[in-house]
Amino acid sequence: MRQYFSVVGGCLLLVTSACAAQQKCKCAEPAAPRAASTAAPSATNAAAMPSAPTDQTTDLPSLVRVLGQGIPKPRPKQFETPDSVIRFTFEKIASRDMGGALVAFPAAEYYERVRLKDVVKFIGVMAPSTYPLDDDQYGRFNHALVKYLGDYRQISLKVLSDDSGGAITVTEANTASVLREFDGGRLNALQVLAIKDTHPESPPKISPIDEAMGVTEKLLREVRVKLEDREVVVIAIVGRIGDNWRVLSLF
Repeated sequence: MRQYFSVVGGCLLLVTSACAAQQKCKCAEPAAPRAASTAAPSATNAAAMPSAPTDQTTDLPSLVRVLGQGIPKPRPKQFETPDSVIRFTFEKIASRDMGGALVAFPAAEYYERVRLKDVVKFIGVMAPSTYPLDDDQYGRFNHALVKYLGDYRQISLKVLSDDSGGAITVTEANTASVLREFDGGRLNALQVLAIKDTHPESPPKISPIDEAMGVTEKLLREVRVKLEDREVVVIAIVGRIGDNWRVLSLF
């Protein structure tokens, strides 16, 4: 909320500054004096006049609903096979198009459909601090984006280096090499070498969260990718939602 009002305040400040810069701006002119014939409001009328609104709250749920509607979704039948959505995702990792990658992930379905009861049914315990309440629209919106963009980020780091999971001691001697190792621009050379169905006999089970999103089929794929002289194996869990396959998880 504080950030939102800061943005609004900044916009008003820009308008005021632009207005003051105009030589003939009417905002800077003194108000015309009231005509003598204009009667001042009586005490009775003043009491009846509505007071200026003092409530400065913002309809945050409506704002978040608008933002939620902006989460990209695939076109009808854009990803008719598991391989197509996986390759699309790695193309977006290579091009560093994090926003475009959301088309492959069911972030919109997660935000719109998953509720606390689905999470509790899935994990078997009530952990209030790990998932937003049902009426916390901003929390659910943020949770959906963080969940899938977190996968995007973690896989990017995994492809770049074997040391992405911990802290690296940086000295004057190795600073340049460490920064190059984690230079996201290197991912432009990322290639998908193979996508394999390693366990066709035992596909992943559909969870209560999957059911809430509308997943009707779920598969596991082993993805072998190459970056320069590195080959990395990534596990992708994909699910069918409507007429498209989507990436449910990457690790």
